[in-house]
Amino acid sequence: MMDAVILSQFGGPEVLQPGQVERPSIREDQLLIRVAACGVCGHDLLNRAGHFGGTHLPAVLGHEIAGTVDQIGKFVTRFKPGDRVVLLQRQPCGLCRSCREGRENLCRSGGGFYGERSSGGYGQFVVSSERNTVALPAEVPFEVGAVLSCAVGTGLHALLRARVHAGDLVVVTGAGGGVGLNTVQ
Repeated sequence: MMDAVILSQFGGPEVLQPGQVERPSIREDQLLIRVAACGVCGHDLLNRAGHFGGTHLPAVLGHEIAGTVDQIGKFVTRFKPGDRVVLLQRQPCGLCRSCREGRENLCRSGGGFYGERSSGGYGQFVVSSERNTVALPAEVPFEVGAVLSCAVGTGLHALLRARVHAGDLVVVTGAGGGVGLNTVQ
């Protein structure tokens, strides 16, 4: 068992309750990550309110995850226990068209979005694969690393797709939220 903040029904903040859930186990191609930090994203707020049909209750939310590798399966080669890591918010399959094109963030065939089809970072442990795990340098605090994939990466991805250059005039809608604040920076 592990400690977690559990969403057992949709609603306001009061529906998040501390409790225990089964500690996840890994397959031979997966890693078990001990969560050190997890961001609270606008997506989590919408998910808590019931706006995403793919969320299976009870759920452990949280997709902005940083931590240390606790355990690895025998087929994992790039990481070892004790490594500092951050996770991409989606667990890609590696086989679909999106994954083959390097757009794992659009994969709909893998393990899904943390907190929806799989247990997220509001718990002590999460499962990842080498595909969605990235090494976190020692000089980057876990709290900063946790938000890199979503709050920073989403805005950066949008700016790159828009082919924005230094000196261009842009409008960032939602600039008061996590993604917007990081996009402005």
